[in-house]
Amino acid sequence: NSVVIYKPKIFKGSEDDIRRIMRHYIFLAGLLASGFVVALWFILPFLILRIFTDAYAESILYSQVYMLILPFSLVSTILGELLIKMKRESLFLFSNMTSSILTLLLYFVLIPSLGIMGAIVASILFFAVQSVLRYAMVLDGLPSVDDIRGLNNV
Repeated sequence: NSVVIYKPKIFKGSEDDIRRIMRHYIFLAGLLASGFVVALWFILPFLILRIFTDAYAESILYSQVYMLILPFSLVSTILGELLIKMKRESLFLFSNMTSSILTLLLYFVLIPSLGIMGAIVASILFFAVQSVLRYAMVLDGLPSVDDIRGLNNV
């Protein structure tokens, strides 16, 4: 629970406070992770060749592309924790199921044609879709399934 550890007072606020504060933090987290990806993009070739020798040279491109997951993964994790804090577990589950189903479909389509790179692209898209769904659910205030059914008003 990274949000609980680093910013515990976020969890003490109302949903409107969370939305207001998190717009700023989500942008900063994504920007920070993106900067980390850019730095690693240039450092990884050196590290891989230095640690694993030329025998693993073909893994450099795969590693560099896979690093694109980091910003989406970080944002998705933070937003997922906020969904749970906001008692919107049904939306958390929906974002996981939707992203997982899409990823499985992409695996079936992309792996036969692109091999390992297809698996990497599908994995990146998993976190990208999940991040977008969770962003809409947390920051745009989409109602949960329980809200629609009226269960949260009981």
